[in-house]
Amino acid sequence: MTNSQGEEVTTYKGKADLLAGHFFPEPKPADLSDLQGTRYPEPFPDQTGFRTPS
Repeated sequence: MTNSQGEEVTTYKGKADLLAGHFFPEPKPADLSDLQGTRYPEPFPDQTGFRTPS
């Protein structure tokens, strides 16, 4: 098993780090540009007095 520089990886930790980096890469930054000017609806009124039939 070799890393991206072509060096052989022989330790368990080295192999685990190599596999973790391959299967679980760093996430890409989120694109939040489409959230500009977003309008949300009014929230539902408080339901603290609501009871369910028993």
